[in-house]
Amino acid sequence: MKRLFVLSVILALMLGVAYGEDEREPQQEPKIQSICPKTLMDNSCLTCHSYPSFILKEISPESRHTYPISDMHIKDNYAYYILGSIDAGDVQKLFDYILWHPSVKKIIIEVHSPGGSLFDGYKIVGLMQHMMARGYVIETRVYGFAASAGFLVAASGTVGHRLVSKTAELMWHELMSFSMFQVSTPSSTEEQSRVLRHLQTTANHWLAKRSKLTLGEIDDLIKRKEFWMSGSDAVEYGFADGFLE
Repeated sequence: MKRLFVLSVILALMLGVAYGEDEREPQQEPKIQSICPKTLMDNSCLTCHSYPSFILKEISPESRHTYPISDMHIKDNYAYYILGSIDAGDVQKLFDYILWHPSVKKIIIEVHSPGGSLFDGYKIVGLMQHMMARGYVIETRVYGFAASAGFLVAASGTVGHRLVSKTAELMWHELMSFSMFQVSTPSSTEEQSRVLRHLQTTANHWLAKRSKLTLGEIDDLIKRKEFWMSGSDAVEYGFADGFLE
């Protein structure tokens, strides 16, 4: 009987030790207290403040906007957009978004583009004309490169607000059409040439209205070649109005 009692006590002690180990809480890292002189809060104040200065973190002013396209932003009374690919759909979204912001009075389009679809270029120019008719100033800028349809857009900004860097390069050229493994007849070739000439004349006529050159002079400058000009040349010819300085 005595032996049974002793065994019961030993078993109880063993179970007690096991239960004690199971119930022991995991050791936690000590909570670091902030010495923030602004809020006197714990380390959660670092959500808004920077360590160790505890100054307020800078928040981007863009955070209040959800832009429909990349490469655009709005600041105060103007919108800024970088035109790379000649995408009339993106420009349409840009202008639609701007129309929801009555504080915006000026649109800056920085052109940095090798060109693209002539018809997309025409649509972008048409959209720009529509916005200018509604009272917006559209400033075009070329810091680096504007060619083909990109050049067409750059030259189509509000007169007096077409700016270029002196070291920028701009280019206009004859329209090109290329089809591989396509059978053509004299009649179809003549028709293709007629259409290309019509498109070329329309574009050149528009550029003549936006510059100091005549239609004939532009025709001669691009005939069978590309017409390259520096930013300084663009101002001299009247495709741009001033320099980015």
